[in-house]
Amino acid sequence: MNLLKSIFKRVLPYFLSFFLVLVISRIFQMIMEPDEIFRTKIKTEYHVKGMLMDLLLALLVSATGSVLIILSSLFFRKIHLFFLHLLAIIAILCNYALTVYFVKTNQLLGDVFYQLSYSELTTSANLDSNLTFFSVTFPVALLCIYFFVGFRLRKVRFNKLVFIGFVSLMSLSFIAYPWKVINSRDYVGDMVINNKLIAFIGVSERHFFGENELDRVNTSVFKQLDDSFFPDPSVRDEEYSLIHELKPQSELGNYLNKSSKGPPNIVIIVVESLSTFLIGNNENNPCHFMPFLDSLSKKSLYFPNFMSTCERTHNVLPAALASTPNPPEKEFMQKEEYPRHWSLVSLLDPYYSRFYCGVDLGFANMNEFMEYNQVDYQVHSWEPQFSTETNGMANFWGYSDDQLFEKSFVDDRKHQQKQPKLDIFLTISTHEPFCYPNKKQYIARVLKKLMHSRCTIRQREEILRLSEIYGSYLFTDDALKNYFQKASKKSTYDNTIFFIFGDHGNPLFPRNEIQKYQTPLFIFSPLLKRTQQFHAISSHNDLAPTILNYLRINYPELELPKQVPFFGKEISFEKRFICKRTLPLITLDCETKHLIYGNHYQYEGQLYRIRKGMKLTPVNDPVLNDRLTGQLFAFRKLAQYYHENDKILPREQFQRFARKGKKTVLRKDFVKTIIHDQSRDQFIKLAAKIRIKKGWKALEVELTGEIFLNNRKELDEFVRLCYALERIKKKKMVRWDDHRPKLQDPLQVKKWNKITYSFCIDVRKYSLEDQKYELVYYLFNPQKNNVKLRKGMIQVVAWK
Repeated sequence: MNLLKSIFKRVLPYFLSFFLVLVISRIFQMIMEPDEIFRTKIKTEYHVKGMLMDLLLALLVSATGSVLIILSSLFFRKIHLFFLHLLAIIAILCNYALTVYFVKTNQLLGDVFYQLSYSELTTSANLDSNLTFFSVTFPVALLCIYFFVGFRLRKVRFNKLVFIGFVSLMSLSFIAYPWKVINSRDYVGDMVINNKLIAFIGVSERHFFGENELDRVNTSVFKQLDDSFFPDPSVRDEEYSLIHELKPQSELGNYLNKSSKGPPNIVIIVVESLSTFLIGNNENNPCHFMPFLDSLSKKSLYFPNFMSTCERTHNVLPAALASTPNPPEKEFMQKEEYPRHWSLVSLLDPYYSRFYCGVDLGFANMNEFMEYNQVDYQVHSWEPQFSTETNGMANFWGYSDDQLFEKSFVDDRKHQQKQPKLDIFLTISTHEPFCYPNKKQYIARVLKKLMHSRCTIRQREEILRLSEIYGSYLFTDDALKNYFQKASKKSTYDNTIFFIFGDHGNPLFPRNEIQKYQTPLFIFSPLLKRTQQFHAISSHNDLAPTILNYLRINYPELELPKQVPFFGKEISFEKRFICKRTLPLITLDCETKHLIYGNHYQYEGQLYRIRKGMKLTPVNDPVLNDRLTGQLFAFRKLAQYYHENDKILPREQFQRFARKGKKTVLRKDFVKTIIHDQSRDQFIKLAAKIRIKKGWKALEVELTGEIFLNNRKELDEFVRLCYALERIKKKKMVRWDDHRPKLQDPLQVKKWNKITYSFCIDVRKYSLEDQKYELVYYLFNPQKNNVKLRKGMIQVVAWK
């Protein structure tokens, strides 16, 4: 008993100092956070309740530290506070970092932390720009306060009641642990109130230990879905329920003259964080920070309500180019085992396709996604005239937007004979940390615009505080203007259609909860018959079917398919504000949690009515709200089924259009059942090496079979199909990858399940010289588990 009393006596001072540090962090949050988030004013009572949540963290750390001290004292016969201090240091630093994340994004850090690779995390964290003098000294000061105050309080003599109360509260903190995170209908209040570290611990627990209800897919639940979730409800009960016929007419064709020069060039420009409010005359755009796009909106087919599918950039390429349904929960499609799908890149065979992004294309696996769709050219090497240095400092994202567009003109000289072209640009300069050339001049332009504008006091303060962000939009607007000026001088300009839109919205001047998804779409071309604005709601998913159907009808020589596996429909050309769509939306944490359903919007469990101008009005309709919650859950299961069971497109139909060139089957035969004396090998060889021959475009390998599964975890841990591409002379591996198996049907527990492995490699750069490289493929069994695969069939195909 004396030991426990002595331990608690030494822990109490540091508990108080730790709580003081959390209060200081809370005050830091109060100073740095905006006055309101999505028009919800942050109340003082939120922070009062928040301090109670901070108290809970202090008690939990103290209680856990006390338990560790007691255990260590049994071994060392001496009281050591090392474990308490270690826990406190980790908690202080993590809570501070998570608080900074919250005040910058107005979001709590969620499961997305576990979806990014180490390199992507370090890139996103932007340590070079965020490691300022204050960001280093403030957390150090917090640690100093913790130790100094705790040391001073050790000299204070606390009475017996204080100790009893302290021990009682620590005990109660363990009892209260299951309710450590507040989840109410006040979404903004919950974010402000919850202790940021405790909230992240809750996310981590669900990630590692939570049971995912979506793992148990029962196809009967799909019948509960409303017809509006399907592009063609008449085929919703088919195995591949996304496959439907395009319309016999193209509405886009009504606004474009048919070119006498043949199929037009297509240019798709995705602008980072481009919100609709930055364009045109509206109350949130008093300074017109994108004057070129302002003017272009009057010369284009302009759609102010073009919704992104995700709060992050990670889904824009699959959604806009391939019109794929949302990926499984907490995954990015670009990083998963791709389900078979078509895209504009793979379908537009006569087009020479090019992809430009100033970022390392390995980020979010963009290069692999584009390669899977057989893009002809990706920008990997840059001429000496281009530099990642901006304003004398290294731009860790890469090349700025002006250089991005200029690079395409440099490449035009090499690709001059490649016509028509499909160019895809993804900009970056309007992304944090906002690295762009001549930043001081652009900030000066922001201040000049502010002087001559009619801003409210609140707007003026906001623009002054975020002047470098608004300067980045001025810069990107100039880059776009220069690009169009140069493009207009090219002979192909009059036969080009430009599509410009944002990857997602931004939180500047937070107006409401839908702003993060709202982005404008411009369709501009010298082929336009007339200009027009359209206020109906459409989506990124609608772009691919719109472009494809226009080209299919007006340029039949392209021989494009009438049947497509797209999740989207064609863009709505309604001039009045209307929403006839059902659009599931992906949050910052990569979860499909928000839903546009006709003129209703469900956001974090709250229901709103969407009015003209994308204004939201709260709706008190528990019946409808519960129904939409059920619909969203059923859709998430359907989306997982599409991706994980490869139910977007059958193989034969996929290969007919998505694989360019002549097909040659190199191997197609049964793989002998992997017997027990071999199944524990770490590397299980499947076949002889394949030498890459001159003229080959792609190599595709598919392995099918059956495995016995007791649960979902066994599928995740099953052996991987790997390949290595090796240079024959001076042996060197130039490429390696591994692939997980996909279930062909929903999981059947304690039964044999059909699975498929597949991968496709673009080998064009390796086939310039005959038989200089070879492909090795095998099953990789790192744990040396007992593996059993039956009815195995392997097929290897080369595309010439």
